[in-house]
Amino acid sequence: MNNYIEEVALSGIEGQPLYLTPQLGLNLAKAYLMWITKKTGKAPNELTIAIGQDPRLSSRLLKVSCFNALVPYGVECIDCDLTA
Repeated sequence: MNNYIEEVALSGIEGQPLYLTPQLGLNLAKAYLMWITKKTGKAPNELTIAIGQDPRLSSRLLKVSCFNALVPYGVECIDCDLTA
């Protein structure tokens, strides 16, 4: 089974660079914010975004990255905790 997502672990796969980092999570959340504001026509401070996590160890770290990316723009973020 070679078609699985490798970027989910905290330490990555031995011999390969870590791809899914907190900075990437931050960048993805900012990109989503740009998309959703354009799509809805609403300003960031008019948005409420629910953010959950799955059971993987890396998901909490990525959820925190999302909060760090969105809250400074005035987005109301709701922590849905474990959602999977």
